[in-house]
Amino acid sequence: MPRGLIKVTLIMAFLAVLPFLFGCAPHLAEVKMDQADIRSGPGTGYPVATMVESGDQFVIVEDLGEWYRIKMPLEGYGWIHKPMVIVLQ
Repeated sequence: MPRGLIKVTLIMAFLAVLPFLFGCAPHLAEVKMDQADIRSGPGTGYPVATMVESGDQFVIVEDLGEWYRIKMPLEGYGWIHKPMVIVLQ
């Protein structure tokens, strides 16, 4: 294996475990309301990108005030109002 590829592989492996080393691993959240809006930004002034339903789960990637930035399984990223979800882990 070329030396540069080994270096890149090691760096990527380190970055993958870094959140777990510092206790900031991603959290899983579940929608607790019948339906909730996923917005393009952290506030009601941003357009609705999509909607989710009760029981839908996703990964929280950022916490900003009353909003979570989430990673959607198919639609990329969006923002959801905190009262709409339960943090599972």
